[in-house]
Amino acid sequence: MPPARTDLNAFATDLAFRLPGSWNSEYHHHAAYKDQFPIAEQLWDLGHVDWVVSEFVLTHDAVLHGPGG
Repeated sequence: MPPARTDLNAFATDLAFRLPGSWNSEYHHHAAYKDQFPIAEQLWDLGHVDWVVSEFVLTHDAVLHGPGG
């Protein structure tokens, strides 16, 4: 039996807590395919991540905000 999976919101919250400095996470659920694109346009890494966003339907995402804004 595969191990239990943690949901994305809990993972992102825990990751933000463990990063140095003051970080927080912002979880988004996408009701429609087109809803994922406004967040994707704000990504700092447009290489692999841009490809993933353009090729797959993401039902949700989590954005981490750190000390630099």
